[in-house]
Amino acid sequence: MDLVWQLQNSLSYLPPQESHVARFVLENLRFSSGATLEQLAQRAGVSAATLSAFAQSVGCEDLNDFMQQLRKLNQPADDEHAVAPAVNGDMDYADTSALEKLAAKAGVAPEMLKRFARSIGREDFGDILFQIRKRLNELSQQEARVAQTVLADVNFAASATIEQLASQAGVSPATITRFAKSVGCEDIRDLRMKLAQASASYSPYMTTPAASSLPATWQQRLSGVEQALRQQLQQNQPASYARAATLLQQARGVAIFTAGGNDALYGLQVQHQLMALGITTTLSQELALIGMNAAMLNGDQVLLVISADKSAAGLQSATLQARTKGVPVIALAAPADPLAPMADTLLALPDDPGLARYGLLMALDLLSMEIGTAQ
Repeated sequence: MDLVWQLQNSLSYLPPQESHVARFVLENLRFSSGATLEQLAQRAGVSAATLSAFAQSVGCEDLNDFMQQLRKLNQPADDEHAVAPAVNGDMDYADTSALEKLAAKAGVAPEMLKRFARSIGREDFGDILFQIRKRLNELSQQEARVAQTVLADVNFAASATIEQLASQAGVSPATITRFAKSVGCEDIRDLRMKLAQASASYSPYMTTPAASSLPATWQQRLSGVEQALRQQLQQNQPASYARAATLLQQARGVAIFTAGGNDALYGLQVQHQLMALGITTTLSQELALIGMNAAMLNGDQVLLVISADKSAAGLQSATLQARTKGVPVIALAAPADPLAPMADTLLALPDDPGLARYGLLMALDLLSMEIGTAQ
C-alpha cells in the first residue's frame, strides 16, 4: 500500500479530526516516520483513539500496521536509494546535512553543490536561520524557546556558552544540545559557527533591526503569537472555512453558544462580525439557558460553539443535544477540546488559551473572506 497516496486521497472524505491527522502526517513526514505513537498523538493534538480510528480509515489493519507503514517511509530499500529522500518528493527534506552528505557521496565540489542548490530554488539551504525558522513548528516547546532566543539575538547566540544560552532561554543545557541536533548541527560548536556565518553574511532570515530593538519580553510574546498562529493555520484547511461559510449563509439562523468568561467577549465579537455580513444570529452565554435554547433548534439552523479554554460540561451537553437533532455544528475550539469531535466543521484555535484571542480574530478574518467571496 502506498501510504502517502492513501493519505492524500483520504483528505476529501475523512471526518475533521482524522483529516487533521492526515494533513499533519503529510506535512511532517520526516517527524512522523520516526515518532512514537505517543509523540505523534501529542504533536498532532489528538488522542490515541482518534489515531486508531484514523489508521483503519486509511486502509491499515490497525494502529500498529499504520505505524509500521509510516516507519517504512524512513527506511530505504537498498543502498542505491539511501539518499533519495534528500532530493526526491518534498524538498523540505533537502536540509544542510542531507545535501552535504549527498554531495560528499557523489564527489561533488562545494561550488557545484551551491549551483545545484540555486537550480532547485534552495540557495538558502545552508542558512542555519532558515533551518531554524523552517523547523519552528516541529520543535518541542522547550526547543522552540531556544529557537526564539536565537532568532531574537543571533550575535549573542553565536558567542554564548551553552550555559549562557540555556540561561537566556530558560531551559537546561541538555535542551540546547538537543536543539542543535534538531536544526541539523552536530553539536553546540557547530551551531555557533553557523550562527556566526549567518550574522557575518547578513542573512535575510535575521530579525529586522526594528524587531530586535523591542524589549526581550515583547519579542518573546511576538514570537509566541507568531508560532501559535502558524500552528493554527497548519491545523486547519481551506475546505473547512469554505464549508463553514456555506453552512452559515444557507442557514435560516445561527445560534452562537459560549459558556461565559472570556468566551463571552469572543461570542460578542463573532456575533458582530456575522451580523455585519448579513447573517442572522442569536447569542446564548448562560449555561442555564443554553440547554433550553439547544432543544428549540431545528435542522435548518446552524449552531456555532466557541471555547477558547476547555469547554464546560453544560456547553458540551447542549452541543451534543443539538447534534442529535440534526443541527449542523461549527466549533471554534482547540483540537484537543471535547467540543472538537462533536463538530461537523472544526475551525481550530491555538492550544494555548492565552493566545486564543489572536487565533479567533484570524479565524474570523478567514471566515469573512470566504463569505465575502461567496457573496
